[in-house]
Amino acid sequence: MAAGAGGDGGGELKLLGTWASPFVQRVRLALNLKGLAYEFIEEEIGGGKSELLLASNPVHKKVPVLLHRSNPICESQVIVQYLDDAFPGGAAGGDLLPSDPQARAGRGFFNLFLGGFVGSIARVRHGGSAWRCSTPGRTPLLVAWAERVAALDAARGVIPDVERVVELSRYARKK
Repeated sequence: MAAGAGGDGGGELKLLGTWASPFVQRVRLALNLKGLAYEFIEEEIGGGKSELLLASNPVHKKVPVLLHRSNPICESQVIVQYLDDAFPGGAAGGDLLPSDPQARAGRGFFNLFLGGFVGSIARVRHGGSAWRCSTPGRTPLLVAWAERVAALDAARGVIPDVERVVELSRYARKK
């Protein structure tokens, strides 16, 4: 278990996840950008699921799951919106999503589209997304964006090392 960044959240936030999940990375980045303190409870990759995970997400049995005052919130997009609603401004003094409903809906569509196709920032930075299209020559703006996100203080400790992700991918392919 590792403590997250930030100073607010009142010790009430726990995040169940794995280091490699881009969906967990999205939530951890959101928590850090809002300056919220949280406890990261790491689940095994490819191993058995913890009793806490099974009890918190009995339908899908997957991460991420945010526990706020022991109440589970599942699915990364739902969690990010919840964090904006439950902690307006956050300790860092900013919101993640636009306050205008139409702009928020547009951003939500973009996030779903981007999250569904890009995968993790580490894979984009390495050029190993599912499409094999995220290379500086083919998608320079996407790769530049991934580099900027990875350079944020809030991303430190969240975005995994590229080599670690590549090693996990190679291991998974062998299985």
